[in-house]
Amino acid sequence: MSVVVYLANQQIQIIEGTKSGKGLATIKRYLTLEAPEGSVINGVVMDEDAFVEFLQEAWHKAKLPTRDIILVINSTKFVGRTLELPAFNEKTTYEYIGREFAEVGREEVEQIFSYIPIGKAEPKAQPVEKPAEKPDKSRVKDKLKKDVKKRHDARSKAKAAAAKKEKQAEEKKEKAAAKGRLNKYYVEGVDREYVSDCASIFTQAGLKLAAVYSDGSNLITLCEATSAKRFNTFVLLVADAMTLTTILWVNGSFNYGNTVRCFFEQGTPEYAGDVARSVSQLIQFMKSSQSGAELQGIEIAGVDPNDLPMYAEAIETMGTSAPVRLYTPTGAAATDPELQKYLHTVSGLYGAYRTQDFLIKVLHHKKESDTSGLNATLKLFVPAFIVFIIMSIVFVAMTIVKRGKVKQLEALNEYNERPDVMMSASVFDALQERTEFLVAQYNAIMEIDEDILTYPCGNSDVMQVFRTCAAGYADIEFGAFDAQSGTLSITAKASEVEQINKFIRRLMDDPTFNEVNYTGYDYEDDIEKWKINITTTLAESVGRGDVKKLLEESRSRMGKSSSDSSEGSSDDNSEEVTDMPDDTDDTVDQDVIQFEEDEQETDEMLNEEAE
Repeated sequence: MSVVVYLANQQIQIIEGTKSGKGLATIKRYLTLEAPEGSVINGVVMDEDAFVEFLQEAWHKAKLPTRDIILVINSTKFVGRTLELPAFNEKTTYEYIGREFAEVGREEVEQIFSYIPIGKAEPKAQPVEKPAEKPDKSRVKDKLKKDVKKRHDARSKAKAAAAKKEKQAEEKKEKAAAKGRLNKYYVEGVDREYVSDCASIFTQAGLKLAAVYSDGSNLITLCEATSAKRFNTFVLLVADAMTLTTILWVNGSFNYGNTVRCFFEQGTPEYAGDVARSVSQLIQFMKSSQSGAELQGIEIAGVDPNDLPMYAEAIETMGTSAPVRLYTPTGAAATDPELQKYLHTVSGLYGAYRTQDFLIKVLHHKKESDTSGLNATLKLFVPAFIVFIIMSIVFVAMTIVKRGKVKQLEALNEYNERPDVMMSASVFDALQERTEFLVAQYNAIMEIDEDILTYPCGNSDVMQVFRTCAAGYADIEFGAFDAQSGTLSITAKASEVEQINKFIRRLMDDPTFNEVNYTGYDYEDDIEKWKINITTTLAESVGRGDVKKLLEESRSRMGKSSSDSSEGSSDDNSEEVTDMPDDTDDTVDQDVIQFEEDEQETDEMLNEEAE
C-alpha cells in the first residue's frame, strides 16, 4: 500500500492505495489537510520547520505508513516541452535533453530531467529533387585549363568531401524520420536543489520517499491508462482551486497540455465560461495542426458533479458538440464520485516509467557524489601515503644524523664546563663590559666635540671678512660678540651715502653671515661721516677651521690608542687563562688614564681657542 502526497498549495491532498497490474487503482482512503498558513506557496515549502511539524502531526493522527511515500508536485518550477529524438539509450537521451534545455536553465543551477514516451514522430515529406542542369562544355573546358594547380585541386576535393558527408548525415536523418524511428517524448526539467530540498523535508519528518513526480507527466500517464482506453481523441480538464489543467489527446497520443489560472469561484457561470474558453482554444489548436482528428469526448474532474450540466452548456455554447462527462477512473470512482477531486493525487499511482521519477536522479547524483568523494579521498590518500614513506625515510636519516650531533654537543659541553675555560670566559666578559663602557664614553665626547664645532667663532678670520667687504666703502669698528647666538655688532663709518648700500649688499652676499641686520645710518658732524649701525649673525661653524684640525688630530691619536688597547685585549683573550699575565688590570687602568689625558688635552685646546 502506497501513500501519495500532492503538494501544490496550502491544501495538502493525501491518498492511500495501490495500482493493480491491469493499470487500475484501488483507493483505500483519501483526505485533505490544511497546512500552516504561508508554509507552502506554488509547490514551494516556505517554512520548513512548520511544515515538518505539520507532517509529523498529520501522520500521527491519521496513522499513515511512513514508508513507500510518493510525492506529486505541482509547481511552475517544472518546465516541460515535447521533443523528437532518435532511439538513444537512457544516458545519451539525458545528454541530448540537457543540451536542448541549456537555454532554459541558469548557469549557476544544476538541472535534472525526466521524460516519458508519447508516441512516434510523424514522417516528414520527402523533398522533390530537381534534375541537375547539364553543364556547358565550353565553360568546363575553360575551367579545366585554368585549374591546373595542385593546390586548387586539393581544395576542391576537400570541399566535395565535406559536402558529401553533410549530405549523407542529412539523408540518414530523413530516412530515420521516414521510417518512424524518431520518438516523441514529453520532457520536464527542474533545479536539482529544489527536488533535493523537498526530499530532505520529508526525511526530517521521518518519512521515506519512494518517488518524486511532476504533476504534468503523471497526468499524461494517468490519461494513457484510463481515458485513452475510452477515447482516441479527447480533452481532459482538471480543476484545482483557482487553477485549471488541460490535456489534449489526439489520435491516441498526448498532443498538448497547459495550466491556466481562473479568477472566478468554481460553480459560477463565469468559471464555466473560463472552462469553455480553454476547451475552445484546445480545439482551435488541434484544427491548426491539420491532424484530421475529431473530438470524441470531454472529461472534467475536480468539480461538483451537480455543476456538470452548467459546464456542458457553456462548452456547447462555444460551438463544441462533443459530449461532456465527469471523469470516472475505472473502479473506485464508480462508487465514490468525490474521488475525481483527487485526480492530481491519484496520478501518483500511475508513474509508469523509471525515467519519470526525479528522486532517482537526486539519489543517483548523491551516489555519484559519494563515489567521487571516495575516489577523491583515494587520490588524496595515495600521494599522502607516498609522502609518508618518504618522510619516514627522511626521519630515520635525520635521527641518525641527530645522534652524531648529540655526541658532538656533549663533547663541546664537556669542554665548556672545564674550569680553565670558564675562567677565561669570565675574564673576557669583564674586559668586554669595560671596553663597551669606554667606547660609550668616547662616543659621547665625540658628540660633544661636534656640537661645539657648530658654534661660530668671531676670530681674526671673520674680522678680515668684514674688512674685505668694507674696503673702499667704509671704516669698521667691532663691537660685542655673543658666542651663544653667534651675533657680532659692528659700527661702520662711510664718507659718502651712496657707498652704504653697496657695502650692505656685499655683507649680505657673503656666505660667512647667516643674517645681516641693518638698522640705518646717522650723520656725525664732528667727524663729517655717516655712521652705519649693523648687527650680523655668523653662519654655523664659521671661524672653526683650526680648531677642527686640532680635534681631528686628537681623535686620530685617541683612536689609535683605543685600537692598540683592543688588539691587546683580543690577543690576551685568545690565550688560555693559565697563560694570561697577572698585570691585566694595570694595563686597563693605563688605557683609562691615557684616555683621560687625551680628553683633558682636547678641552684645553677648545678653551684656548674660545679665549
